[in-house]
Amino acid sequence: MKRLSLPQLPGRQRGIALVITLVLLLVMTMIAVVAMRTTTVDLKMTTNTVLLRRAFQNSEGARTAIGDILSAHMYNGGWPPSLGGVGHKEYDIPAEVLPVETTAHFDTNENGTLDQVGPPTFTRDPDIRFKHDLNNDDVVDTNDMFANIWVTYLQTRLVEGGSAQVGAGTTGAGASNGNALTFLDVRSRGAAPGNAQLITGAEYRALVR
Repeated sequence: MKRLSLPQLPGRQRGIALVITLVLLLVMTMIAVVAMRTTTVDLKMTTNTVLLRRAFQNSEGARTAIGDILSAHMYNGGWPPSLGGVGHKEYDIPAEVLPVETTAHFDTNENGTLDQVGPPTFTRDPDIRFKHDLNNDDVVDTNDMFANIWVTYLQTRLVEGGSAQVGAGTTGAGASNGNALTFLDVRSRGAAPGNAQLITGAEYRALVR
């Protein structure tokens, strides 16, 4: 039997095939590296977005949660006496709400002015710290709900039909006024893992009857 033999390629053609193979391998490697970099950047962006949303939820949730406390604080003229406050009587304070300065009362600007509240910088301590142990591990950190809150007095004005005695207190039990609105600026800075922080704010109105 005759043996069939394949024609041998010239040496130059075998060299070109090797070069083409190496070029294709280099191109595929570059595509893989670019794809990996893009995936890494997308992952970091997604993570940052999630952390910022978490910080926003902490800030917004804490600021919203203290609405009833602010109402009680304004009506009673300060924090409860059991906390060392100057309020007229006792009222319940949730464990998550931690007054920083218990002698403060928010119907004046004694605790600080609006120009001391950032962003970007804060030149005064927060008035309230809100800490809620969501995962029940007995440690409140940025994995839980954590926020610092600044409460700043803006103004008090009478509404239609209101009356007030000159020099009388504007809020609190026994105050000599009726149908007065006290305006507060409430800003909250929420924190999340990775040192993520976000600030939300709103104007709070307390109606004193």
